[in-house]
Amino acid sequence: EFITVFRLLRILRIMRTLRFMPGLKKLSTAVFESIPAATNVAVILLLLFYTYAAAGTMLYGAIAPQRFGSLALSLPTLFQIITLEGWSTLMHEVLPQAPHAWIYFISFILMGTYLAMSSAVGIVVAHLNLVEEESELENLRRTLARIEARLDKLAD
Repeated sequence: EFITVFRLLRILRIMRTLRFMPGLKKLSTAVFESIPAATNVAVILLLLFYTYAAAGTMLYGAIAPQRFGSLALSLPTLFQIITLEGWSTLMHEVLPQAPHAWIYFISFILMGTYLAMSSAVGIVVAHLNLVEEESELENLRRTLARIEARLDKLAD
């Protein structure tokens, strides 16, 4: 069992190739540095999921008990909806008995996908800009150090 864990850890050696690809290194650094900020987005998404799961259970639990019969059933159903996998089929199961159900489904898709996608992309892009600015600042420091070294040589 422990041998398989060590074999999996050997895969991480691929990460050493990052030093040969500066663009990929910047991107991976930005992604790893954005993880703490992404937890805030995850908390907001969890609240959104919980709110819509509770509402779905109350509104559509009797209509579609296999999908919204309980909170535990509503959460995977909402995950299926937010991934846009067969959401229209789910909506059409409920629509004959609840004609205003489209508001529930469409609002969840709009808020969930907008929140998830735009926030995640925005966080990574913001951190990527920070990484690039730090890289540019480091280049300026090296250039300044070379200029200072040349000025010191000229002064001697």
